[in-house]
Amino acid sequence: MQVKTVFVLWFVVLLQVTCMGQNLVPNPSFEDTVSCPTLLGQVTKARFWYDILNTPDYFHECCTVTDLTIPSNTFGYQYPATGSAYMGAYFYDLIDTNYREMIGAYLTEPLVIGTKYYVTFKVSFSAGIYQAVNIAVNKIGILFTTENWLNEIPLNNFCQVYTDSIIADSVNWVTIRGAFTADSNYTFIAIGNFFQNYLTDTICTDDFNRTRGYYYIEDVCVSTDSLYSEVWNDSRYVTNGTACSLYPNPATDYIFIKGIYLNAHYCQIFNVHGQEIFNAQILNPLELITIDVSTFQSAVYTVVFRDKNNLFIKSIPFFRN
Repeated sequence: MQVKTVFVLWFVVLLQVTCMGQNLVPNPSFEDTVSCPTLLGQVTKARFWYDILNTPDYFHECCTVTDLTIPSNTFGYQYPATGSAYMGAYFYDLIDTNYREMIGAYLTEPLVIGTKYYVTFKVSFSAGIYQAVNIAVNKIGILFTTENWLNEIPLNNFCQVYTDSIIADSVNWVTIRGAFTADSNYTFIAIGNFFQNYLTDTICTDDFNRTRGYYYIEDVCVSTDSLYSEVWNDSRYVTNGTACSLYPNPATDYIFIKGIYLNAHYCQIFNVHGQEIFNAQILNPLELITIDVSTFQSAVYTVVFRDKNNLFIKSIPFFRN
């Protein structure tokens, strides 16, 4: 069995360092907390995120408050798509037709005019019985702006990426994806429904007289790399039909990867903010890869292996002794 050791450095390692995509959204899965949420409406407990409009909510496994626990909370029942957290917001109100809740964050760097960006994020319909939420909608999307619009964002029937399909799945996470070419140096994103009620299609999911649509939000990605953006899609990541294992979990000083048989390996590691901190090309197929992570701080990291057409991804916590 051939064994290859990959030493994790900040710069050039192995044969060649390749410049690949990264996620421009900080804390894209909301794992990094300022502190555990204790009340509804505490979006700012997730580092780098803001409540743009009204009172969207932050759910984390660290929370013991009944309204905010995972998987069961006041809005429904759902496990995180990845990690241990997600957001939630009202995207529709039948009575108060202008009522919306939105979350937002500053991008890690401004968009470049003329560059094409690929966008993915996940939502799940809440279908809870306690908060009058039984209206599923479309037009859920992401607006890119040059200002943060805190508490002022208008419903102007526009955003760069949104879905025309009504999302009524309360069991699975549904990925919304799109692409656009930047026409401005956008620095801020907002997530919500930016369309007025008369342009929003709806479905009532039961026979009760409820009036609102509420959704959980997860795994937000903005990248110039279309394949990398699928990292935040559902877990369809195997290599040539061969499953890949990564252990131990959690890791301390080393992690080991088995079961990757690609013609070329691209190894990447991303921190919780979506920033790439390791990137190396490995030209020869390997049966076992050993990665030295002893210099990493305690946190949750994402390890990615891929070639042109295949992708394997896994999030794993690293703990220092």
